[in-house]
Amino acid sequence: PEDDRFIVCLRDTLFPSLITNCLSTQVTIAVAALEVTEEIIIRPSLRPFLKPEVATLLNSVVFRFLEISSAGALRRKASLRVLYKVCADPQTLTDLFVNYDCDLNSTSIYGKGCEVLSSIVKRLYLAHQQLKSHGASTGTAMPAAVGGVAAPIEGKGTTSS
Repeated sequence: PEDDRFIVCLRDTLFPSLITNCLSTQVTIAVAALEVTEEIIIRPSLRPFLKPEVATLLNSVVFRFLEISSAGALRRKASLRVLYKVCADPQTLTDLFVNYDCDLNSTSIYGKGCEVLSSIVKRLYLAHQQLKSHGASTGTAMPAAVGGVAAPIEGKGTTSS
């Protein structure tokens, strides 16, 4: 009963606030909300109870920010960090695949994550090739070339957890 109230409180209070704050025009608020989102998504004790909410956060916020360049570099970097944390934990990846992609009534989260990562790698590769063909050094130009998405991949500007 107490656990149920906690989950209901998360669903009714925290998640609407997280969605609103993740989509805030204030970048610092959006990034802070993405950090909370990350903690919820990677927490194995919460995922089973918050299946639709986790799907909404990943699809409507994390994947969306990584797919559109107008999200801005800081939002994209924070979203990539969330996706990195998800991919760094084999159990989280397994849970996402089993509970979303294998469920015919659910959206494909694992597959969508693979598509988003593939798109990022493709943009990085094309930016690298373009810089290389112009004879430019790719050391510092690469993050700017892809709107800040490369920084977490290259280990630049990441924050410790």
